[in-house]
Amino acid sequence: MSLEGYDLFRKDRPVDRAGGGVLLYVKNRLLVRAVEVAPFSNFPEQVWCSLIDASNTECHISVCYRTPSVDIYGSQNHVLIQEMLDSLHASKKHFLLIGDFNYRFRTWPPLGGQVLNR
Repeated sequence: MSLEGYDLFRKDRPVDRAGGGVLLYVKNRLLVRAVEVAPFSNFPEQVWCSLIDASNTECHISVCYRTPSVDIYGSQNHVLIQEMLDSLHASKKHFLLIGDFNYRFRTWPPLGGQVLNR
């Protein structure tokens, strides 16, 4: 569904299941332009756009969803997020990463990888 005055960037869940996916709305008067760009990794549920302002400064914005269920994409979601962060760091680009990563750590950054029990 589009909203008047906003650009829509959308990535549906690429598996044969009901629901899922991510979307990002950007107010189209906010910037000179917003364009969809390729993801920085093979992480399955992410959408990226590049925001470019009047002074030609570029910033990448993403919405990601990491499902806690291994029956959708397997158990490699954490590895794929790490690859995405490594790629973003290496790119030296300005970025904003938003999402639901479904981690249940007691502290951040995690100390010794302790995860809260459900």
